[in-house]
Amino acid sequence: MLKEIETSNTYEVQIRNGNKVVAHVGCSFTNGGIYIRDLYVLRDFRDKGLEEVLLTKVLDYAAAQKAKKVVSYCGAEPFCEDGQIPIDQEKLWYENHGFNHHHNVMGVTPCMVKQL
Repeated sequence: MLKEIETSNTYEVQIRNGNKVVAHVGCSFTNGGIYIRDLYVLRDFRDKGLEEVLLTKVLDYAAAQKAKKVVSYCGAEPFCEDGQIPIDQEKLWYENHGFNHHHNVMGVTPCMVKQL
């Protein structure tokens, strides 16, 4: 089941299996851009296309807001209960979906940007 929650400048999508959230994305619209706060899929549900469903929803939201870019920071997702994919794999995933590596925060965390 897919659930969308939108407020004046935030957007969230949950994909549930029964009562359990198995995939989630949360983002906000500010300064002309969409900033992804968190995007994760639980281990048992990865590589089934849920990641792409979430990203497509974010890109649709960005288009509706007339955003100029989408920004995401790779790294640990505090709400993902069963661990994250390695940062280099996450960075590659974003690159494969049209994002460019813009810079590293604190020399470690990749900032990925997709110009719209």
